[in-house]
Amino acid sequence: MKYFGSLFFLFFALFCVIFGVQFKRGKWLGALSGNTFKDNRFSPEFAIIQGKKTSNILFLAALFFLLLAIYLFYRM
Repeated sequence: MKYFGSLFFLFFALFCVIFGVQFKRGKWLGALSGNTFKDNRFSPEFAIIQGKKTSNILFLAALFFLLLAIYLFYRM
């Protein structure tokens, strides 16, 4: 229970990295728009551009969660 906070933030960092990589590759873009049924409401070019922008934000969030987990680990 002592390291629960660190493990919690490491899990979210891993989650952000996995989603960031998939968005950067142009996969899982339906999860980005909330559309999982593959309806084409947006052009594929627009979705790929937004996926790459979102992946950069997710990588920054993963770095933040990783630094927070390290801080909590060494603070204990």
